[in-house]
Amino acid sequence: MRYTPDIFFKKLIQQPLAPMYCLYGEEEYYLQKITQYIISRALSTQEKTLNLTTWYGKETNLPQILTQARRYPLMASKQVIIIQQAQSLPALYSDITHQMLKKYLEQPLATSILIWLYPQFSFDSKKKIFQLFTQKSIVIESKLLKEYQTQNFILQYAQEHQYTITKEAVVMLYMRLGNDLQKIVRAFEKLFLQIPPQKIIQADHITTYVGMHKTYNIFELQRFLVRKEKKQVYTWIHYYIAKKESKAQVITIIVYFFQFFSKLWLYHQHKNECPTQLAKILQIHPYFLDEYFLGAQHYSLEKTMENIQHLHTADLQIKNIGYPSMTEDYILETLFFQLMSS
Repeated sequence: MRYTPDIFFKKLIQQPLAPMYCLYGEEEYYLQKITQYIISRALSTQEKTLNLTTWYGKETNLPQILTQARRYPLMASKQVIIIQQAQSLPALYSDITHQMLKKYLEQPLATSILIWLYPQFSFDSKKKIFQLFTQKSIVIESKLLKEYQTQNFILQYAQEHQYTITKEAVVMLYMRLGNDLQKIVRAFEKLFLQIPPQKIIQADHITTYVGMHKTYNIFELQRFLVRKEKKQVYTWIHYYIAKKESKAQVITIIVYFFQFFSKLWLYHQHKNECPTQLAKILQIHPYFLDEYFLGAQHYSLEKTMENIQHLHTADLQIKNIGYPSMTEDYILETLFFQLMSS
């Protein structure tokens, strides 16, 4: 059966451990978290010494793995066998591999748990081995999170560790680290060392312990733009221009605000919905709705649609598609003048 990490932690943790797991996908954080959870349920600290085996795909082969799987644990009720980088296993898609694995899964040893890890890997669903995993084991795909999902993860991770985190700090952390959950968790570990539990993680903490300029980050620019604070917007833009950022960074700003105004357009269309439903439509945490409420006060539906077009044009200009060559400075200054014009 195929599942997502969310379903695993909501439902499968209440069930007995399966004899085999296949974990794959681009987001490695959940692959490792699920693996550690299975190990902790199957083995005590003392039992791990003799009953936890880890191999890497390129350093082993299927006969060796299955021979180990058919052995009984030593002074424990279970043994756990982990195959890291399983995509490097020789003859992964061969008929011989399929037949050997199929034969084992017809009568798996109840005391053995095999965990196949395929990080940064996408299975071809037509391959026999994937179909076999799907039919006979627990298959979990860990996809990269989208922006709103990553921001939800940041909020929830802080809450799970008895912290509150401000909206500004959430966005700063996301803009600094993107959707790399392992980096985000490491950043939280730094923050937790410096900030006592039950406290609020502020933007200043991100600046000090993670590394990001508090005033000149994209969330501050959004705050200024939403409120039409023109002086602060132009100060931010001039500071940014002075830093001589790359074209890729300018594209990031354009894409960010294209997404913002696209969601603001949705807000206008559905503003009479209840907050929970509205947040679901916008694919954001309800925590961030007030920014769109403020944005709707300053940007009408017509102006919002006009701004989406301005951002689309700026994207074409920065990529030299259908427009004469222009400097990044000129494109940015013109764009934000257009966005805030009446």
